[in-house]
Amino acid sequence: GMKLSDVVKGAGLETKIYTNHHRENIMIDKRSTKSLFDEKDKVIAKYKSSLQKPMRISICGSASEGVQIGAELLIKAAVLSGLNVTKKGNYPVTVGIGFSNAEVILSPERILFTGSTYPDVMIITSEDGLKYGEKSAGKINDGYVFIDTSLPDINTNAKKIKYDFCSQFGHKNSTLAAIYYFVLTTKVIPIQALIDVIKESKLAEKIQLDNLIMQLH
Repeated sequence: GMKLSDVVKGAGLETKIYTNHHRENIMIDKRSTKSLFDEKDKVIAKYKSSLQKPMRISICGSASEGVQIGAELLIKAAVLSGLNVTKKGNYPVTVGIGFSNAEVILSPERILFTGSTYPDVMIITSEDGLKYGEKSAGKINDGYVFIDTSLPDINTNAKKIKYDFCSQFGHKNSTLAAIYYFVLTTKVIPIQALIDVIKESKLAEKIQLDNLIMQLH
């Protein structure tokens, strides 16, 4: 076969070489920028926690019980108490119905691992939550399970603490009431820290905070 260069010459054309000339590298001016974590965004601990080691808490309820909001309030109160925190939410794709779970870690030290292990504390307020968390509750050897009295008994070596969260405070407020009772019982953080963050939230009026405090203390 003919070479490409011969074909070009035969067509009366000439071959040329096209090259890109060397360009100067783009130089970007170095400028000092503020950290995304500005000093003003730091939370100053107002209270002090007695927690000596990481605590994993699994909050299990139903979608209508404010599980995620309750967990958010808990971690805010923990930060106010000088702790490091993480939170992970679990719920089905059918948002608004079914179970709702929040996995919270509270720690006096930096949290370097947030993978799934068995919780130290479980809070269970509904049948959906019980179905989701019963197996984990059964594997707690040294910890607490706070469970609504309307639910069946569960097999666990943890210390079981039962209370009428749903009947006393209604389903929508049952999770927050259970979280409050957990803090009050374990004293993992000062109860006043939780009261402060609840007062600053939009839930303060809806849950009748004074009534909750009066009944649970």
